[in-house]
Amino acid sequence: MKGVVNLSTLETDGCDVTTLDLGEKFPSGLFVAMNDDKNFFFYDLHKILN
Repeated sequence: MKGVVNLSTLETDGCDVTTLDLGEKFPSGLFVAMNDDKNFFFYDLHKILN
């Protein structure tokens, strides 16, 4: 399966993902992206995978 995910970053200086249950806000895991200005953007992994 391929797809496109629209994120808040135009460029990234790095990304990471975890599939651990991180509580009520991120029960299926978390995807984190950092832009060139060193701002972090957090996404519900479940929403990205669907």
